[in-house]
Amino acid sequence: MKRVVICLTIILIFTLTLFSSIRLAKANYFKALRYYKKGNYSQSIVHLNSVLKNRVINRYVTLKVKTFLMLGKNYNLLGDYRNAEYYLFQVFKNTPINKYYKEALLEIGQTYILSKRYKRAIQVYEYVARKFLDKEFLSESYYLKGEVLMLMRKFRSAAKMYIKVLNN
Repeated sequence: MKRVVICLTIILIFTLTLFSSIRLAKANYFKALRYYKKGNYSQSIVHLNSVLKNRVINRYVTLKVKTFLMLGKNYNLLGDYRNAEYYLFQVFKNTPINKYYKEALLEIGQTYILSKRYKRAIQVYEYVARKFLDKEFLSESYYLKGEVLMLMRKFRSAAKMYIKVLNN
């Protein structure tokens, strides 16, 4: 009887620890979102890093992927494109193709634009055009590719991309 009580106690403690850890990770994630929306990207990064340090995060892939995506966005807005690229690539490594994967693709394209690596941005948008059929996603990719082409002063090619947006 004592062994059963001890086993149940251990299971209960383990369960409570697990749930409190994930609650803490989620609370840090939502704090990070609040700071992000206020434009305090550095403080947002602090809370997002706390999420990643939580030992149960690997069991919650969606939260982990959303955290990587938000870190990439924060670093983009701070002008730290190397870290932005690193965290956005973590999204690709940790998730199947889903809405976060697609959002990370567009964000990595933005990273390349902001860091003036226009050819890499075009490669991202061409990959999107080859890989995905979602019309809204394709339209956004065509539009952004047109923007890059404008920055590269390739106006005719940019116009063709904008026509694709209209026809899509």
